[in-house]
Amino acid sequence: MKKLTSWILISLMIMNIFTTASFAEDNKLDDAKDTLLQVVKFIRSFKDATEHWANKFIARLYDAGFIKGYPDGSFKPDNPIKVGEFTKILISSLGYDDLKVSDKGHWSLNYINKAKELGIIHEEEFTESDLDRNITRAEMARMIVRSLTEEYPSNLEEYKPLIKDYSSIPSEHKDYVLKAYSKGIITGYPDGTFGYSKNATRAEASTMIVRLLDESERKVPKITNNEIEKNEYVKETLYNDKIVATDAWSKETVTIVPETKESIETYNKIINIIAENTKGNYQIGIHKDYGVGIGVTDENGMLKYEIHIRNKPNGRGDIYESSLKDFDDEKTINDYKEILKIIFPTEYENVFDLMRNLYNTKNHRNYNNSYKADGREYHTNYSELADRVNIFIGEKVK
Repeated sequence: MKKLTSWILISLMIMNIFTTASFAEDNKLDDAKDTLLQVVKFIRSFKDATEHWANKFIARLYDAGFIKGYPDGSFKPDNPIKVGEFTKILISSLGYDDLKVSDKGHWSLNYINKAKELGIIHEEEFTESDLDRNITRAEMARMIVRSLTEEYPSNLEEYKPLIKDYSSIPSEHKDYVLKAYSKGIITGYPDGTFGYSKNATRAEASTMIVRLLDESERKVPKITNNEIEKNEYVKETLYNDKIVATDAWSKETVTIVPETKESIETYNKIINIIAENTKGNYQIGIHKDYGVGIGVTDENGMLKYEIHIRNKPNGRGDIYESSLKDFDDEKTINDYKEILKIIFPTEYENVFDLMRNLYNTKNHRNYNNSYKADGREYHTNYSELADRVNIFIGEKVK
């Protein structure tokens, strides 16, 4: 049955080629014959690839001389591809097809060294003993992205929710995975995951290389709406281009679009953390001219902490305002630090220590002193009347 299908495929290709050529000039006929020879050569060469979903990608790389099969005439498209093999195909496809197999050490070392020279592989990423192991999809994404010289979409962050396992991808691979995915070079699995730790097959690798070289073959994912992923405790719909919430007091649903996109991203992250940590026990106040505030109270309705996100910076440049009242409860402190970490990813502990010291001294005269952390300017003060510490945070300086 497979042989019959293969010959039907050849016949259809022959009919298509010569039907097209019959309406062309005579010199086009020679091109058609050459194409037919390549088709037949490919089918005869790789007996196990003719009916494979990736046959056209495999054929293109074979025709270009970037890939070879096995001595038994097979390509083994569903076998995993090794680090050395993928590097050889990638480097050859980038125009360095004159490199020879190394006669010292691993056979792929000349390709590995060229990849290092081009910055596609960095020192210590692969040892010589790694070259015969299966390469992961995250490692392939890293090498492909480093090979690209193209611009990436300005809305790159909006592709994150489309990758269902994005949050579990190691931080050192996230940017590469997101960029390769947004370009449509490496697509995800039917369940929406990227499968960063999985090993790619020889067929998948061939497809990635062709898509790297030919933009028309890429499958760029579509962002069908502006909603983003949220946890089960978030009561509001989250968007990547606006903030929509129901005001706890007026009961009106308000939409605001802050001047800085950072504010929307920060709100979405903070609301997810607060909702999960409080199991949905939070309140929102929102005003179209001022912005949005999120408050967390204890079981008696007393405020524990709050954060406000401005529609636009105030005269001093502050875009966030926050206050913390409970410096005794360990859970409250840990929850609040999670919020600070979003804004001050590396120095949040220092910022919190400063706030705690200010609370302990209760020095209300230490008013709005200026500090800097993680590229932001911020000010703090102690409110004697409310017995809490306030912090005012500016936009990150680029």
